[in-house]
Amino acid sequence: MAVEINCISSEENIECEDNNDRPCINLTESSKPSKKTPRGYAKLAVITEIAENHYFQGLAFHNEKLYDKAILCYNRAVEIYPHYFEAYYQLGIIFEEKRDYGNAMSHLNKAISINPKSAKAYSRRGNISRKKGNYSLALRDFNKAIMINPEEDTIYNNRGLVYYKMGSLKKAQKDFDKAIKLNPRYKEAYYNRGYTNSKLFNFDDARKDYRRACKLGYQPACKILSFE
Repeated sequence: MAVEINCISSEENIECEDNNDRPCINLTESSKPSKKTPRGYAKLAVITEIAENHYFQGLAFHNEKLYDKAILCYNRAVEIYPHYFEAYYQLGIIFEEKRDYGNAMSHLNKAISINPKSAKAYSRRGNISRKKGNYSLALRDFNKAIMINPEEDTIYNNRGLVYYKMGSLKKAQKDFDKAIKLNPRYKEAYYNRGYTNSKLFNFDDARKDYRRACKLGYQPACKILSFE
């Protein structure tokens, strides 16, 4: 069932009384009012609350795969509050899902400029570079993401895929090992390690990995085993 939510159009502003409890906001004004006065704090609080409302509306549309509506809501959120990291990050995800990698990269670049310590943003950008075949750029972003968060299993798996594509099979294998160590139920990592083991002529180990991936419900691994 689609979620019936409509984002406020960009022409609308908030109607309120000009008082100290809820100062009036013109949404065309700067999103970073001075925080030196109580009024400045109140103004920023109202702006961020409005931006959050649009962001969560965008998430609801995104979950329903209503991408155009989600994009409208996320864009409205960053129009109101241009330093909204999560909104830019979600825009990057949407455009990646739409295979519009140029727009995805642009929004992730903005997210990283806002929060240069976000491992997930570097990892997401690295994954897009991997899909585009820009392996050196992907590797740089995955390395940065691991420096920030060395305990995230998906980053190692995705970096392993890059190493595999670059022909560094031993490094790929090591990354898949790490991903599995962090998450023993990571079925894709078992499959990827199995595939890498087969290329390294470690056929017994490859078979074990495929069996584990299949047991965890990964059908491509089950299909390979069916040919034995």
